[in-house]
Amino acid sequence: MNKLLLGCLSAVIFICASASAQNFKQEISLSGFGDPNATAKPFGIAFNPSNNLLYVSIAGSFGANNNVVAVINPTNDAVVSTIFVGLFPEDIAFNPMTGGGAVTNSTSGTVTFFNIYNTVSSTLQLPDPFGIGSCYPFSMTYANGYYFVGTVDGSGEVYAIDATTNLLTPSMGFSTNYKSIGRMASMNPADLLVTTTEYNFSWSGSTGGLLSHSINGNNADRQVNYFSQDNVGAFPSASDLSLANGKIFMTGIDFDGKLYIVNQDGTPARAIDAHGHNGYGLATSFDNSLVVMCELATGTVVFFDAENEEYFSEVSFAGMANDAAFALNKLYVTDQANERVMVYDQLPSFVNRNEHDGTLVINNSAPSLGDQIGITLSGNVGKPVWLVGGSTSTATFHNGIEFAIGPTLSLYGSGNTTYFMGRTVPTNSALSGRHFYVQGAVSDGSVIRTTLPAVLIIQ
Repeated sequence: MNKLLLGCLSAVIFICASASAQNFKQEISLSGFGDPNATAKPFGIAFNPSNNLLYVSIAGSFGANNNVVAVINPTNDAVVSTIFVGLFPEDIAFNPMTGGGAVTNSTSGTVTFFNIYNTVSSTLQLPDPFGIGSCYPFSMTYANGYYFVGTVDGSGEVYAIDATTNLLTPSMGFSTNYKSIGRMASMNPADLLVTTTEYNFSWSGSTGGLLSHSINGNNADRQVNYFSQDNVGAFPSASDLSLANGKIFMTGIDFDGKLYIVNQDGTPARAIDAHGHNGYGLATSFDNSLVVMCELATGTVVFFDAENEEYFSEVSFAGMANDAAFALNKLYVTDQANERVMVYDQLPSFVNRNEHDGTLVINNSAPSLGDQIGITLSGNVGKPVWLVGGSTSTATFHNGIEFAIGPTLSLYGSGNTTYFMGRTVPTNSALSGRHFYVQGAVSDGSVIRTTLPAVLIIQ
């Protein structure tokens, strides 16, 4: 039986991060752009490093689709150009080889391509597998010479487009087995991570997860499920990914107020307490120290210290925070409920406090029922280590030490220098979806510090 953590855990070094407050700067009005019979409500936003301009897809509303991408110069926050595209444009991606870009047009079922001078070069019609008028392309990312386009028509298809010819390349596309596709990200030239949503048979709940796809086909695809709800009126949906400091951050709707750091194979590394907020869009600052999360339902922008992997602060406005991008030390957030882009400056920046010690390794952080798992805690030679567990990602203090898990800590075991815990996951279906949070405490003979926390999720 687990015991409450006891013993000589008594001291911790804590160094505060250097950060300035984020201030609202202004809003950029999009009113009047595009179709005069539709609203100018924006959806996605992306920064093009090839010409240092911001691109905003103006989708309009579901009842009156708009059809334009607005181009913003961040030096003066003025709209300097417009690109007429298909109906209900959503996600934007850029080809780093040419500086041009592309946008998904959900209602039209097309992708519009434009060059670095903001002139449309071509439009590609995507397949309509169910004959419903569109495959509803949503997400798009550039990776390894291709644009990858995710769909929400229920087919689960991800289409690949040759970024040189702008033509469909069926041999590079793949299926997620009838899941809806959120935003995607490429971790390296060979791998693609895809956020997914799978609805249950009665459409009363869903499972949000992450699929790891090998672009070159060297490895089998792996689906990892993070949250599942059934018949409770909640619909977990993984929605976006962002890279910072070599780490991969993932967010989702109805994700129990968590921001995840994930591994390249889609498995969880740790869960960060997002103070009750659930994300739709993510963005990372140019210095990689700040990650922001857009909460669509409440118009809240949540700021995370990416260096030290923790919640920092939040701001809210009367609207719907959909997507975000950074440019010239400013943060731009699309407000899908209104015809504007919100601009924030005086953004926080962070330095690594180096307050952790030791390492904590889980050999399989997404085990299936019946799998064997091993957790290895390593510390300083000849000095004690303690492996503890908690029921949530909520931080707690114990004996003067701040842990990133809680609220009540249980001692799994201890040892000198290292401690290993091995377990077999019971074949009990009630465990599927359960999160287990662990962290180590490590002594160096004078002070005790914690390791980075970890999480495992039973599949």
